[in-house]
Amino acid sequence: MEYCHFHPLSSATFYCDHCLTNLCDHCVDDSQQRGGERCISCAKQLISLGAAHSAEPFWRKLKEAFHYPLNGQSLTLIIGVALMTSVAAFIPFAIVFYLMAVGALMRYSFACLENTANGKMTAPDITEAYEGGVLLIFQLIGIVVIMTAAVFGVNQFLGEGLARLLAVFCILSFPAIIILFALNRNMFDAVNPLSIIQLILSVGLSYGVLLGLILVMSASVSVIHELIGAEFSFINALLQGIVSNFYTIVAFHIMGYMIFQYQAELGFVAREDHGGIAKGKSEQDLHNAKIDIALKLGHYSQVVDLFGEANKKFPNEYNYYIRCFDFLCATKQTDRLEKFLPFYFDFLPKAQRADQIYPSFKRALGLIPSYLPTTAKLRHQLAEQCQIKGDPKSALRMLNGIHKHFPSYAKLPAAYEVMERALGDIPNMDKQRAQCKLLIQSLKQKSADAEAAKQAAQAILKPKSKPMLGKSALRPSKEITAESPQSQPLRKSEQQKLRAQQLAEKNAKGDLEGKDLPPIEFKP
Repeated sequence: MEYCHFHPLSSATFYCDHCLTNLCDHCVDDSQQRGGERCISCAKQLISLGAAHSAEPFWRKLKEAFHYPLNGQSLTLIIGVALMTSVAAFIPFAIVFYLMAVGALMRYSFACLENTANGKMTAPDITEAYEGGVLLIFQLIGIVVIMTAAVFGVNQFLGEGLARLLAVFCILSFPAIIILFALNRNMFDAVNPLSIIQLILSVGLSYGVLLGLILVMSASVSVIHELIGAEFSFINALLQGIVSNFYTIVAFHIMGYMIFQYQAELGFVAREDHGGIAKGKSEQDLHNAKIDIALKLGHYSQVVDLFGEANKKFPNEYNYYIRCFDFLCATKQTDRLEKFLPFYFDFLPKAQRADQIYPSFKRALGLIPSYLPTTAKLRHQLAEQCQIKGDPKSALRMLNGIHKHFPSYAKLPAAYEVMERALGDIPNMDKQRAQCKLLIQSLKQKSADAEAAKQAAQAILKPKSKPMLGKSALRPSKEITAESPQSQPLRKSEQQKLRAQQLAEKNAKGDLEGKDLPPIEFKP
């Protein structure tokens, strides 16, 4: 048995002659847009190995085999043929009627064998029994006649002992003859001793198990006759017919599965099909397979690129973010991890996984001890999580000096409130905590002043319009220039107010930039 190159526990179902590797169904691009199965690695067309390496031994499928005829159409045929043959047994000269009924059953049984050999594990439609049944019966009779003639000829020319051995061989090889006839549709090929021996040797022990199963099923039909007796002959014949017909379909299904199981040895290629609509991989499944193969090939950079593509193609599939973070940490790709972290920490709250922010941050610190986010928002977010999780030193490290690095950050007071709480969790930091409180008050005041200055400036610069009445509305207004005497007092007043507001806003901004703030030092 051959196994998949990337999944050693999975049987190989395809072969890539470009990569020289065996592949399982998981490693195949079977999207219908590509026109057949292709290798995920090289995109070349694949050679199908069928199910030769994945089919289970038929004795493990006996439960499914006995459930095989348990559907409406098959049961209708089984009971109908049993009823027809039972009635024909009590009607004189009904041989044609009998042959038609048995021929329909045999035609359907051969259809079951052929479908199963081709990997179709559901019973065929009952219409398969409508045509060619009588001809098939005569062909089977012809096979029996050939075998009988061979035994008689050996008895006449070579002796009774060899004739008995040949008769035993014919009986034991009858399932092989049926299989050969189903494959070739030629009576003489089916009774060729060399072909029979080759098939039995190819199948091996499984053929003996099949013979034993057929003998057990045949014996159970005889048991029904013994239990009911000859007094109820019609009922006896009907029940024996139903059971016999049921076992016939089961036996042909098992013989078909034997061909399916040993298709490589018999020069046969088939894929298993349980009757559903064949569907290729979804785009997401195909992307997962690409990640899996790139990982097994050790193409770590490609794996990260594929995770990045997945995050864009499937934005609602948060699992890719987590897998990418775990992979980057496991492979210690610190440069790519540092670039990925802002996206990852932004994703966690959206995925309702905020509880993972702190452990992920600490895990990243283990690989990048000097890690410090480049945005005030993320530093604030991480500091808040560190303080909540009882890690005040990490919170201080995230926030210390943030007002100097990001003077325009709108939530500076809230960020330093997190710092103040973190300082309260550290012994002997009362002085620094008092400084932090003063800083918070100053930031709040300066923020308020800046906002007031901004609003005042907007109010001054906002144009004032006066309603114009009558004909004066149609007259062009005189332009007021700097040289106009009546405009001088108004403009001077406005300019003074504007300069005062701008000065107040500048002073507020200057304080927010940290120029006038007292320095805060935290001893380790």
